[in-house]
Amino acid sequence: SPITQLTVSKSDNSGALLTLASPSNGPTGVVFRPYQADQYWSTYTPQGMIDCIDAGAFGGILRFWTKPNGNSTTPITEKMRIDQAGNVGIGTTTISYTLHVNGSVAGTSAYNNLSDRRFKREINPLLGSLDKILALNGVSFRWDHTYKPEVNLDDDEHIGFIAQDLEPIIPQAVSNAGDFKSVAYTDIIPVMAEAIKELNLRIRTLESEIADLKTTLG
Repeated sequence: SPITQLTVSKSDNSGALLTLASPSNGPTGVVFRPYQADQYWSTYTPQGMIDCIDAGAFGGILRFWTKPNGNSTTPITEKMRIDQAGNVGIGTTTISYTLHVNGSVAGTSAYNNLSDRRFKREINPLLGSLDKILALNGVSFRWDHTYKPEVNLDDDEHIGFIAQDLEPIIPQAVSNAGDFKSVAYTDIIPVMAEAIKELNLRIRTLESEIADLKTTLG
């Protein structure tokens, strides 16, 4: 159960009310109340809440709640949490990554992976990359909402790979997020680069053999 919580509610005069509360006895202390016209408000109907639940010996979990619409009968729902390990989940309570978002992510700049040589060891060239790329099967698909309906998926058509098909070919690009699999598509780029180089070498070899054959035939 929550230890303490900070609630955001509407007062009788439609002003915002922030209350630091103890769940055992409800709102106990008004933190901030702008445009306060009276000292009381009729119904305790929070529009949002921040609370912390006890995770035992592993620490606490900080949760952020909001009301999804203006309907007073609609309960507030958890939108984000920070778990005891410092991992952040947005739209999900099952956090499998440092930042786990149940939905789309957008930005105006590129996502940058740490790639400095000084952080790397056991550096080896990629071999047989062309054969791996030729073994991949790209597909178009739409999300199936019947599997794990709580996952926030759109109805658009997408292109990509099937994780279970990709894993035997490039296992480094596939990870397990709980009981389902995810693909790090950027990890496929180095394999594609090496595959192009292998293909280019084959083309140059064939061009050289053709040139030698033309010379022989006069």
